[in-house]
Amino acid sequence: PHPDPSPPPPPLPHPIPSPLLHLLLSPSCPSSPSPPPPPLPHPLPSPPPPPLPFPAHPPLPIRQPAAGRGGGGPAAV
Repeated sequence: PHPDPSPPPPPLPHPIPSPLLHLLLSPSCPSSPSPPPPPLPHPLPSPPPPPLPFPAHPPLPIRQPAAGRGGGGPAAV
């Protein structure tokens, strides 16, 4: 049985610095200097734009159909 060939050569010294190499291997790591890319072009929909000048559910639009049409759908609720 022939002996194992010469042992594998030691890993060549990487020219890339340790921080850069770590960043390339795991760019999503929080330790990376560059911030992660935004998940979506628009932020969370928590702050929606003002829907209308009047409040969300004012009594006026509900009373108008209730008085004019004698009660529609949302008016009876």
